[in-house]
Amino acid sequence: MTNSLDIMKAQLKSTNTMIRFEAVAYFISNIHPEVREDLIECLRYEKVRHIKMALNKAIDKLSTVFPQQTHTENLAEEIDPGLSSYLKNQAIDEVSGLFLHELSPQIGLLKGCLESELCNYANSQSKKHIEQIVLVFQAIESLRRSTNQPNNTELDLAQLLRDICIDISITKSLSNQIEITYEGTQPFIINSDASLLTLAISNAIRNSFESLKSLYSKSEECLKILISWGKTDQDFWILIQDNGIGVKGNPKEAFKIGNTNKEDHTGFGMAIMQQAMINLGGYAELSDIPSGGAQLLLRWGNL
Repeated sequence: MTNSLDIMKAQLKSTNTMIRFEAVAYFISNIHPEVREDLIECLRYEKVRHIKMALNKAIDKLSTVFPQQTHTENLAEEIDPGLSSYLKNQAIDEVSGLFLHELSPQIGLLKGCLESELCNYANSQSKKHIEQIVLVFQAIESLRRSTNQPNNTELDLAQLLRDICIDISITKSLSNQIEITYEGTQPFIINSDASLLTLAISNAIRNSFESLKSLYSKSEECLKILISWGKTDQDFWILIQDNGIGVKGNPKEAFKIGNTNKEDHTGFGMAIMQQAMINLGGYAELSDIPSGGAQLLLRWGNL
C-alpha cells in the first residue's frame, strides 16, 4: 500500500501531463491526508489549467474531510487563493446562516406592520424598500447554497439550459424580443450537481438578458444570445455570448459582492455564479466581445 501511495505521489511531479492528471484524479477519489502538502506544493508550480483545477478539487475535498486546524490565518498567503475555498465556504455558511436566522423573521414582522399601519402601503416608498431588502435576503440564501458540496447526478445539460432560458425570458417578459441560439450536442448527458449548475447558469443568462433589456427600444439591431456548450477529456464548458452593453470596467470586479451598476440590483448574482463554479471545481470568466457585447465562460472539471 505504501509503495503504491509513493508511486502516485511521485507521479504528481511527472513531466507527462496525462500521468500528472491521472495522479491528481486518484487523490480526488482516494483521500490521503498525508499528501496535503504535496498537493499544495504541486499547485504552486502547476501551469496546465485542467490539472490546476483538479488539484484545487483534490485539496478542497481533503480539507472538507480533514479540516486543517492550525495556521489557517496564513493560509491565503501560503497557497493559491483557490485553495481557501473550504474556509471561505465555512465563513459564508456560518455568517449568512446567522444573518438569515436572526433578521429574516424581523423583516417579515416589519412588512406585516407596514401593511396594516399604512393606508397606501401598496404604492408607498416603504414597500419598495422592503422589497429590495427581501431581494438581498434571497440573494444571501442563494450565496449560501452556492457553497454546498457537489452532489453529482445524471442530467441533460442542453435541456437544463433551455429550461433556464424559458423561465428567465418569461420572468423578464422578453420571450419575443430576444433571439436565443443554442449550439451544442442535444441531448448532452453529464454527471454533475444540478443545483449548483442551475445557480451558476441562471445568474449568467440573467446577466445577458438584463444587458440586452437595457438596449431594448434604443437599438435597431436584433438582440441576441448565443449559448454553446461541450466538453474535453478534462472538463465541461458553457459559453454565453450576447450583443448587449458589454463589460463596464474591470471584468474581475464584476464578481465582487455588491458590485453592480444596475438599478434595483443586489450585486450578488456574479458572486453567486463564481462561488457555485468554484465548488464544482471550475471557474467563471467574463470578457468583452470586440464587435460589441460580452461573453461569459463557465468551465468545470469532468472528474
